[in-house]
Amino acid sequence: MNLLAKTIFPATILLLQGCYAAAEEVPHALEQSVCPTSCCPINLSARTILIILFSATNGPEWDNNEGWYSGEVCDYVGVVCEKNVVVEIDLSYRGLKGSIPSELGQLGTLARLDLRSNNLTGTIPSELGQLGGLETLNLWSNNLTGNIPSELGQLGSLEYMLLDYNELRGAIPSELGQLGSLVDLILQNNQLTGTIPSELGQLGSLEYMYLVGGVSTVGGVSTVGGNEFVGIIPYEICELKIYSDFNCPPCRENCLRL
Repeated sequence: MNLLAKTIFPATILLLQGCYAAAEEVPHALEQSVCPTSCCPINLSARTILIILFSATNGPEWDNNEGWYSGEVCDYVGVVCEKNVVVEIDLSYRGLKGSIPSELGQLGTLARLDLRSNNLTGTIPSELGQLGGLETLNLWSNNLTGNIPSELGQLGSLEYMLLDYNELRGAIPSELGQLGSLVDLILQNNQLTGTIPSELGQLGSLEYMYLVGGVSTVGGVSTVGGNEFVGIIPYEICELKIYSDFNCPPCRENCLRL
């Protein structure tokens, strides 16, 4: 990284953070009188969104941040473009630390978001539910907390949802049953509770559903973790012809009790 990049890029990040904070603090009717046009962005560019992501996840300390100090978004390592628009972000195994910024929900061209196996904390932004063209959401093996946002049920193009090996809590949102294109639903080894929603039985494209979890071995060390659902596995789910981490008997009266 050259000296000019070291000087300018952090300053740009601070400016963006300050402007965006100001935009959130000022009522919409007062934006024009309080903030200059260049400060208080509403529709953010792809480059601005990626700079915010870089800042929020300790970008200077990533295992590989090649290209992220250049002016060309499509040259950023982990970013894939088609016809000069960002369609994929793959920053898996890069040592990201921090939280997922809600601004990613404005990257409307995104088809694949892969942030697996990092050290991300905080919650999953509900704004990701705005990514109508998203096909893959892979947040496996981080330290994410909070609930699974019900807004993720709006991702009509989503095929792969992998949120396992985090610290997510609460119930599985019934809205996930609206994901008609979903092939893989992997939520195991979190701290989810409540009942399994029968609406998941509407997932006609589903092939894999892993919800429970259990013993896992990493580096020769075995740990026990998993979700703690109550009640029975709904009839509708048992009727699906899928691979899963639970066994359903013939579901005619009651399904397997958890």
